Amino acid sequence: MAKAQLFAALLVLGLIACTSASPALMEQVKELNEQGLERRDVASGACITTLYVMGFSSNDLNANAAESAHMIEMKVNGVVRKGRLPNLPGDDFQRAKGDLWKISVASFGFTDTCIRKSEIEQITLEQGSNDGWHIDSIVTFVGTANGQTELATMDINTFQWIDGDGATDARRFVLTLLLN
Repeated sequence: MAKAQLFAALLVLGLIACTSASPALMEQVKELNEQGLERRDVASGACITTLYVMGFSSNDLNANAAESAHMIEMKVNGVVRKGRLPNLPGDDFQRAKGDLWKISVASFGFTDTCIRKSEIEQITLEQGSNDGWHIDSIVTFVGTANGQTELATMDINTFQWIDGDGATDARRFVLTLLLN
């Protein structure tokens, strides 16, 4: 996924405004719509079943990272659980490229079978090894079984390293939560 696709998804979801979009961008919007990622706000009482993570690596020379080393952490009602970003087909975490992960909330191991958006207190990206990843932008969405999808976090043009082997490198990146 290119950075244009990330912004196309945000455009589709009505999260950014665009008065004139190029035909190529609109084609990417159409493609993302066909994949089923469209905005339908999650009702306050609906159970969250899916976490979508859209991440874009920077163009920095060492921006790419080893596959499946990264974890996503959710804090729900004071309880913290971690899940691994699944290994995608092909090369994920590549320099100047983006990826879209779809993660079942049940895989985090929360005992509550129904997590509501209002119960999500924090979403954090965590490095699982010493192979760093230089993140340009990262956006997460929550989804329900009936297809409702809502923006959960958004950090655009952040240029944040997550890494475990440098004195100034952060192993964790707390994402900017937007849910009510």
